[in-house]
Amino acid sequence: MALVEYYGTGRRKTSTARVHLRQGTGQITVNNRPLDQYFGNEVLKMIIKQPLSLTETNDKFDIMVTVDGGGPSGQAGAIRHGISRALQVYNTDFKNLLPYLLRLGLYLTPILWFADGTGGLKTHIAKYNPLSPIFELWSDAIVRGEVAPAAIWLRATVFSVVVLVVGFVVYVSRERDYAVRI
Repeated sequence: MALVEYYGTGRRKTSTARVHLRQGTGQITVNNRPLDQYFGNEVLKMIIKQPLSLTETNDKFDIMVTVDGGGPSGQAGAIRHGISRALQVYNTDFKNLLPYLLRLGLYLTPILWFADGTGGLKTHIAKYNPLSPIFELWSDAIVRGEVAPAAIWLRATVFSVVVLVVGFVVYVSRERDYAVRI
């Protein structure tokens, strides 16, 4: 059986980590020492393991890391970055799917439809989020105790559904402009 290895380089602050992933049981070795010996702080260990827990590959790989430069926090961040990059090499679907999800999110929220020039991106997302009318009705009902009439709830629901459907149709129609396909 051939040994398959995935490689990623991570950087944070002045630290650089070279990460090698191999099929295994989940052991992490940093500079030829076990993770628990190299990093005593539980928070730093959690930071390092974040990409593995997000992709549900905790016990799938043995990880060998060579890290230098910076302090413990920078090294932990560099290792996390390197593991993320190595996981992208392992599963290219993560890398190919991200642009689609970003474009889908932008088309489904009408923040790009109504650019009035005031406020930042967060303001537009909050103001033109298709679900914001429903969120406002819920907050009024919970915080103030004021329940809106059923007609207003119906209008908010119809608005949200129409915006989501139109956004999805626009997204699908625009996708032929992009060369990357799933």
